[in-house]
Parts: sequence; C-alpha cells; structure tokens
Amino acid sequence: MEEAAKGLRKELSLVKGVSRVELWGVQPKVIYLDSSEVQLSQLGLTDASIISTLKNQNMVVDGGGLNIQNKRTRFAPSGEFKSPEDIADLAIRASLADELSNLMSAQAGSEPFRSSDDLIRIRDIGTVSRGYLDPPMTLMRYNGERALGISLSNVSGVNVVDVGKAVDARLEELIEDLPIGLELHRVHWMSDIVDESVKGFFINLALAVAIVLVVLTLAMGWRMGVIIGTDLIFTILGTLIILAVMGIDLQRMSLGALVIALGMMVDNSIVVADGFVVRLQQGMDRKQAAIEAAGQPAIPLLGATVIAVMAFYPIYASVESAGEYCRTLFTVVGISLMFSWVVSQTMTPVKCMDMLPDPKPGEADSDPYDTKMFRIFRGLLDKAIRMRVLFMACMLGCWCWLAVVSLLLINSSSPIRR
Repeated sequence: MEEAAKGLRKELSLVKGVSRVELWGVQPKVIYLDSSEVQLSQLGLTDASIISTLKNQNMVVDGGGLNIQNKRTRFAPSGEFKSPEDIADLAIRASLADELSNLMSAQAGSEPFRSSDDLIRIRDIGTVSRGYLDPPMTLMRYNGERALGISLSNVSGVNVVDVGKAVDARLEELIEDLPIGLELHRVHWMSDIVDESVKGFFINLALAVAIVLVVLTLAMGWRMGVIIGTDLIFTILGTLIILAVMGIDLQRMSLGALVIALGMMVDNSIVVADGFVVRLQQGMDRKQAAIEAAGQPAIPLLGATVIAVMAFYPIYASVESAGEYCRTLFTVVGISLMFSWVVSQTMTPVKCMDMLPDPKPGEADSDPYDTKMFRIFRGLLDKAIRMRVLFMACMLGCWCWLAVVSLLLINSSSPIRR
C-alpha cells in the first residue's frame, strides 16, 4: 500500500497546479532486536552493551584523506548497516560496567561470566527482524479498513477547481495500474466544495436580488425596485472587478462576505432614492432634488458605511489562525460597502431623475412625514432627547442586563471540570 501511494505521489506531483503531495499515516519501519534477559545476565552483558555497540558501529566519523599532488582522496570507512543480517553479525563489545563486573568476579575468586577472548555476536543472544513501529504514532482507517492518506496542495493563486479537474483526469488513468485489492476513495475534495460554494453563491445572489426587487416593488413600486436592484447588481460586479485587480481570490470566505454584505449594499441607495421621492413631493425641481438627495446625506452615509465596515476589522486584525483564514471577510465587506456608497452618490440620483415619475396632483406640496406613525415617532424621539440622561441610563441598564444573562447562559452550557 505504501509503494502504491508513493507511486501516486510521484505522478500527481507532476500535475499542473499541484505544489506539494504528502502521505499521511505511513508507518515508520524499524528493526527489532529481541533478546533474553536471562541469557544476557549469564553472559555478563546488559542492554547498554548492545546499545553502545550499535551506536559505535553506525557512528558517522571522518575517515581522513590522502593528498596526491593537487588532488585529495577521501577515506570513507565501511561498516554501515544495510540489512538486519548485518546487525545480527555484529560482535558485541562489553560496556565499562560489564568489564567492571567481570573484574570484580575474578578478584572475588569466582569464575567470570565470560573471558575477554570470547566473541559473541548479536545473533547468539537474540533475533533481529524487520517490522513497523509498535504502537504506531499515526494510524489512518477508512470505513474500518487500514488506509494511507494522500494530501495535495495547490499552487497559490491558481483556480482550485481547474486543478481538481486535472487531478481527477490523472487519477482515472492511474487507478487502472493499482494492484488488485487496493481502492482509491476521496475523503475531502476541495475543488468540488469550492465549485459548489461558487454555484451556491450565485444562486443566493440571484435570490437576494429577486427578494430585493419583490420587496421594494411591493413597498415602493416597480420603478424603485428596478433602481435599487440594478444598483445592487452593479455594486457586486464592481466589487468582483476590484477583487480581481487586488488579487483576492474567490474562496469560501470572500464569497461568504459578499453574501453577508448583500443586505447592507442597498441601504445607501434606498436612502438617496427615498430622499429624492420626498423632495419631489415637496415640490422641488427634479435636478435639484437629485442633487440634494445625494449631497446632503453623503457624509452621514459615508460615516455609517465606515462604521459597518469597521465592525469586521477585529477579524482582520486577529493574530490567531482564525484571523488569517477569515481576513478576506473584512476586505470584501469593506470594498463592497464603499463601492455601494459611490454608486449611491453617482448612479442612483441619475436613475431616479430618469425613471421615477412626478408626484400625483394630490401628493404635490405635501409633507410625507406628516402621518400618524411619523408623529408618534417624532414625539418619542423628542422625549428621549429632552430626558437624555434617564434614557441613556435605561439603555445602559438594559445592556448590562443582557451581558449578565449572556454570561450566565455561557457558563451554564459549558461543562465544569474540577
């Protein structure tokens, strides 16, 4: 299985757009030396003797060299282990502790464990065999069966969907050469996920535009729906152009940011269009109404847009891995909302002049805010401003109460560990 995975790694690394191919779950190969403690003690040896012998035999040292005229020949001492049999043929050197133990036995008048002339090889005291590290450091299973994982990384800036198609085509050719009994399964295929995300975004975009058109048409008329809907589409297209210029790829976070910002993109245009309608009903000239509808609230709308953008700045400024993964959320929201403000100041008033009709004879020179609902709202706002200290104290109390309730809910839902 490892040999087949290495063959796939070599072939897939040649696919255009693939930067790195790694294997996961490969078991490290080791050499096992099994010996008997009783036999070692009878021979006056310990584990330290075997370990010291193996370390000294496989130690990398400079063997020196020979200078011949203007050339230097390097001496490379042999003795490296090439097979388990080489290890089994290695003669064991007694450690200092073993020699001291034999010496003490001889001085005490007892027979030493072995003489210094005895040649003991590793095969005499144990067996040497190949194997895998047990217990394994990493282990992978797929549907209960042992498996190896192949991880592919794409080159930065390429279209991951195109890379996925190229890898799919190459895998179809390589599967035929796999040994019988080995199967290839996809665990997490990023190209399919990104493709579904992009298609899902455009579906959500179409639904969002349709919802805006329907809601605005029902509330403000079909002309207002067309004006705001086209502003929304133009804002999205302009945002995509700016993202392409800045080198920001379309991925899950950037597409998600566009979906999040869809509801906020229309706010500036709605304010400008509604201001134009109100000024027309007050009897103002169409051109002057368009200028004032866009010019008077320009700075307040810009401030509100910047505040909405800065709400996402903590994600961009985060030094954690989540900040790196989600940083395009702030960038895309900022570009789209600022572009919507530009559209509301340029295209929206022009379209209002061309598409919105003049007020009906009964609606001219009338105050659109002189209705029961606006009068109630004006009265509440007037009282809140006059009793601003009490109002702010009540709002602060409500905020503290919500904060305490949120903390209690968080603490109650998290497990307590003692």
